Amino acid sequence: MRRQPVQERSRQTRGEILDVAARLFADRGYAGTTIQDVLTHSSATKGRFYHHFSDKESLAEAVVTESMVVDSLPPMVLPRLQAVVDASILLATASVRVPVVRAACRLSTEQNQPFYGSLWTAYIPLVGDWLTEARDLGELLPGVEPRDTAAFWVDAYTGVDMRY
Repeated sequence: MRRQPVQERSRQTRGEILDVAARLFADRGYAGTTIQDVLTHSSATKGRFYHHFSDKESLAEAVVTESMVVDSLPPMVLPRLQAVVDASILLATASVRVPVVRAACRLSTEQNQPFYGSLWTAYIPLVGDWLTEARDLGELLPGVEPRDTAAFWVDAYTGVDMRY
């Protein structure tokens, strides 16, 4: 059996750590998950873990930032307003079925934890950009402000108390 190139093994190890951490964060939350839990449920060694992540917070940050599945969507085609609706439905579906998205949602909603609210504040500019494109294409009624509407949309989706 031929040995995998180091970069390939490194990517696989990092991916496994993220997958395991996402499942644990989704089930147990930030406070209920330890680095040792991640190591116990993965094949990664402590050295491999620390090669990729400096601590539990950097691991959780990677789970949250890599869950933004809308970043990996193909470029949108007309209409842009429909893209906002479609991405919201995709996120709602993924937040129940995809561990990394479920974990990011949980980490972003746990009060008094490092990532509280981070996901929602990241979505507002993204939705705002799509709504700006929709305005520029004539898809929005006159007087609709894309940034304000984006904040309203995300607040309505997540619950306004998540951002305040």
